[in-house]
Formats: sequence, structure tokens, C-alpha cells
Amino acid sequence: MMRQLGGSFGIAIITTMVSRLGQQHRVDLIPNISAINFQVQQRIQGIKQMFMSQGFSANEALEKAYQVINGSIARQSAVLSYMDIFLYLGILFLLCVPFVLLIRKNKNNSSPAISD
Repeated sequence: MMRQLGGSFGIAIITTMVSRLGQQHRVDLIPNISAINFQVQQRIQGIKQMFMSQGFSANEALEKAYQVINGSIARQSAVLSYMDIFLYLGILFLLCVPFVLLIRKNKNNSSPAISD
């Protein structure tokens, strides 16, 4: 039961951290998308042209281009948050290694038998 509860709490904590770190990374990435940045405008226009070549109107293509940029930011923030989580879990694992090494093995390998 303790293992199941520990796993459930661990998953809940990691999911919460992924969500919060994802939001933080999104907030950090959004300022890089600027209307005055030439590279950003060039990418948006390229995506817009791609959608226009597929038969969308200019307004629809621009809206879809913004959606593609938004999706790209969401993917990047998710990747960054997972990278942070793996780093934190790795550090936690390394901190637990000395405690595992300090645990003594039971010299008596026989398990207690239940007598009838």
C-alpha cells in the first residue's frame, strides 16, 4: 500500500511541477516573439505563405501561422520543463545513493516461517 501511495504522490508532484515549470518557461519564451523582430516576422510570413499555397485566405493563413508559432512555444516550454524535472530527479537520486549504501543487509537470509 505504501508503494502505491508513494507512486501516486510522486506522479502527482511531478505532474504539478511539469505544469508549473511549463507555464514559467512559456512566460520566459513569449518575450522572444516580438513584432519588431525581423526573424520572427520572416517565419510568420513563411508559414502564412505555406498556408496560402494550400488554399487558405490571407486572414485564415495568418491566424494559422500564429497558431503554429503558439504550438511551437508550447512544445518548447514542455521540453524545457521535462528537462528540469529530469535534472531534479537525477539530483534527488544522487542524494539518495548514500542512504541506500548505508542500509545494512540482513545476515540471516532465511525468512521467518509461519508455523501452523
